[in-house]
Amino acid sequence: RVPDERLAPLVLGAVFGTRVAPHLRAPRLEGAEMELVEQFVGLLPYRWLAHGMPPSLASLRDALGPRAPRGPEASATAAQASRVLLRLGCFDEAQALEAAML
Repeated sequence: RVPDERLAPLVLGAVFGTRVAPHLRAPRLEGAEMELVEQFVGLLPYRWLAHGMPPSLASLRDALGPRAPRGPEASATAAQASRVLLRLGCFDEAQALEAAML
């Protein structure tokens, strides 16, 4: 078993930061990308997120939150984005997104 101290930076930095993030164009506008992001974040152990959002995932806050592109496509992924933001501990962004959905 690989210790979390070594595994977390590998998964978050090497896998997400170099393999996934560069290929994301607009997860709020593309349902398939939003699904990928939700699945990835959903599979992360809670203990990796217990001390706040890892810096390598900070780009998701802007890509999914209230500053993300708007439009019908974005409205269709708003609930998913809110769930991901909550999981990442971005409570203010998730709340703003949920308020905009009302």
